[in-house]
Amino acid sequence: IVEDPEESRKCMCNDAAWGVLFVIHLVVFVIFGLIAFTANLTLIREKAEGKDADGMKFDSAFWGFIGTAIAIGLITTFCFVWIFYKYSRKIIWWSLVGSTALIACFLVFCVVTGQIIVVICLAIVLVCQLLFMYFCGKAIEYASRLLETTMHAVMEHKSLFGLSTSILFALFIWFAIWICCTCGFIFPITNDHGEGTFFSFVLFICVLSFFWTAQVLHYLVTVSTAGTIGYWAYGQKLVSPVKTTFTRAITVNFGSISLAALVVAVIEAIRFMVRMMFNRASRSGDILGMCLACCADCILGCIESIVRLINKYALTMIALRGCAFCDGAKTALSLLSARGFDAILNESLIGVCVTMAAIICGLIAALVCGLVAKFGFGFSYWTACAFLGFIVSCLGCLCVLAVIDSAVTTVFVCIAEDPNTFQQYHPHAYTQITGICSEMRSAEEGEEGERSRLAQP
Repeated sequence: IVEDPEESRKCMCNDAAWGVLFVIHLVVFVIFGLIAFTANLTLIREKAEGKDADGMKFDSAFWGFIGTAIAIGLITTFCFVWIFYKYSRKIIWWSLVGSTALIACFLVFCVVTGQIIVVICLAIVLVCQLLFMYFCGKAIEYASRLLETTMHAVMEHKSLFGLSTSILFALFIWFAIWICCTCGFIFPITNDHGEGTFFSFVLFICVLSFFWTAQVLHYLVTVSTAGTIGYWAYGQKLVSPVKTTFTRAITVNFGSISLAALVVAVIEAIRFMVRMMFNRASRSGDILGMCLACCADCILGCIESIVRLINKYALTMIALRGCAFCDGAKTALSLLSARGFDAILNESLIGVCVTMAAIICGLIAALVCGLVAKFGFGFSYWTACAFLGFIVSCLGCLCVLAVIDSAVTTVFVCIAEDPNTFQQYHPHAYTQITGICSEMRSAEEGEEGERSRLAQP
């Protein structure tokens, strides 16, 4: 893609103002939040002391359950990494079959419980998935070969998983700090003024800060992975490619990462507030308010999905070209306009694999945490412990497997943007991937020719 990658990447920090803004916001939020938390520690303790005995025990064991869920999630996640590597050609089919079975189980449950509207929706989803599996076999085979090539590249750079695991721990540390800061900001306001407009504004700022920082951490993994796999794809040998790309991510590309993360964080924070509005309308029995909030959440969800897709490809371009965010977004939009269907199809299929892996990790952690809470500690809140274990383990799995997701996107972009260079250094993988593309095009041309022949008088 670039004539001389090393020279092109020796540039000043792109979108530097956004990186500076992120750092300033983070420092200010943490300092003032911890000051507020310390100043209002007595009030926070009084709120905590109002709970029953089981609630107090649950609070004391909260971080222990989180640590257990993280440990279980990491063990099962690395087992899935091995499965992805050994069975790359089959894992997508297995995931599709598993997700289909899961939908079918929910469908049966809803039939038994008499939820007619949900049954109709699930039936439509189930039929669509079965039709997709039947008619899109070549597309699934293409994604499987792309995943196989990607896994070989990723396993040559195993330290990427070390990076994603480190980011995972940083994310949970940030969550702990954010909880303290938010309690310091929110508790005095609710105690003095209740949940009014000022409360909503402060909560929005806190939620925006959380999502922005979490997205920055996530995108550090995305950009580092894209840069590392980009070096591999174009045959550039470095002593420590992961260290090199991560250093670039926190320097040259940090402003672009901060800007991309802010766009998503604003949408997520607005959705959070919309859901709060829905909950308030639900409690007060306001049907119109519930409908408006539900519609707004649906629209924002669609916008968020589109923005996330564009951001992923834009950040991949940034990692490969060393460009600013706007330039990367323009290039990503050009690629998506030309190969958008293939890209979305790959995203969906790889997403199914990652999601199924995360669900299984979450269920295992939920089982362990629930059993320990019920029989080990005798908690009446054991279902809350199980749910906590499920969520934490799922998020941990998704964070680590983000390496595979980003790597697949990078290989797809490298082949689409500069197929000749990729073929030069990886001829066998190129033949495997493009071979199935040729079969798909031949099948499409044959179908078009048949339709034209039938249309003639």
